[in-house]
Amino acid sequence: MIESEAYTLYSLQKGFGIPKLISYGIIKNYNILIDTLLGESLENIFIKKESKCNIIDVCSAGIQIIDRLEWIHSNNLVYKDIKPENFLVGIKDPNVIYIIDFGLCKKYRSSKTVKHILPKMNKNFFGNIKFSSSNVIKGKESSRRDDIISLGYMLIYFIKKGLPWDYTYKTKITSSKLFELTYLKETNAFGNLFNDLPSEFNEFFKYATNLKFEEDPNYSYIRSILKKIIVNNNFIKGIYNFNCINNTSLYSSKSFDRKKLSLHQRVIQSLEKKEMKK
Repeated sequence: MIESEAYTLYSLQKGFGIPKLISYGIIKNYNILIDTLLGESLENIFIKKESKCNIIDVCSAGIQIIDRLEWIHSNNLVYKDIKPENFLVGIKDPNVIYIIDFGLCKKYRSSKTVKHILPKMNKNFFGNIKFSSSNVIKGKESSRRDDIISLGYMLIYFIKKGLPWDYTYKTKITSSKLFELTYLKETNAFGNLFNDLPSEFNEFFKYATNLKFEEDPNYSYIRSILKKIIVNNNFIKGIYNFNCINNTSLYSSKSFDRKKLSLHQRVIQSLEKKEMKK
């Protein structure tokens, strides 16, 4: 699986906001993948902000994430793992959002023939149930539309400090829970998913959920919806401001002292220390 992820990451290297693949392989019986050192995840920043995220910041972040998804999709891949932990800010420029963790990526069409995969059913679920579309939870094959729907849930999660179905995580996920969750997502049974949100979010979901399995998403249109929210909230330009920490604190004087060592050597030293502790 690590080799598959490394291959996927390598194929996306020319994209902006994609970590650079430095090395991968097996060291001391551990599977290792080394890529760009990045800052905090959006989830960590969300927690440190005491779950209070400005709607303008969220929409500005959403525009960047749409850019990342468009690049991934243009390379014949569906991402399949939208969640706040998989989006990190840069070290040098915390206004840039990077997408990480490509272990669940899958080709939705052939690179040679550009033929789309078939809409299979009864697929085993992989991903994050909280942000996954009801299509995927019900066992349908993932496609680009499901990445867009998941992004919508994540943006609302940031703005509203949670989602109506968060309570389902307090108990064991069973088949009945999955059925209940798909019902809630498809019918908005709580009736409050879009409460206190700009009407554009309803427009976002209406568009995303009506996309056909093989349909090309209109990324420009999706960006325009988020930009409209920014403009309607009296902001001429949305400035991404999720970063609430000094990322330079991630560097210690010791880490600078070790810069002469290769990354592989540092990984080996770290693993050897863990082995000694055992």
